[in-house]
Amino acid sequence: MKVWITKYALTTGVKAVEVRGYGDPATMVSLSDGPFTIYYHKPDWHETREGAIARVAVMVEKKIKSLRKQLKKLETFQIEVP
Repeated sequence: MKVWITKYALTTGVKAVEVRGYGDPATMVSLSDGPFTIYYHKPDWHETREGAIARVAVMVEKKIKSLRKQLKKLETFQIEVP
């Protein structure tokens, strides 16, 4: 079954891979990577390209919100040296 892995989309990108599914409906997939088997759970994988795109859009929005919060904190940061 072909799925799109979005777990690390913001760092290494989305991966389209063939995996084995588990459960009904499938909530987990596994991917063999050399001697290791990697397991992905929902919402880190998607059956459709469109589902993956929607998930990455949510991830990007959350990351932007987090960075804005960090930037605001840094802009108001006061240096205090004892």
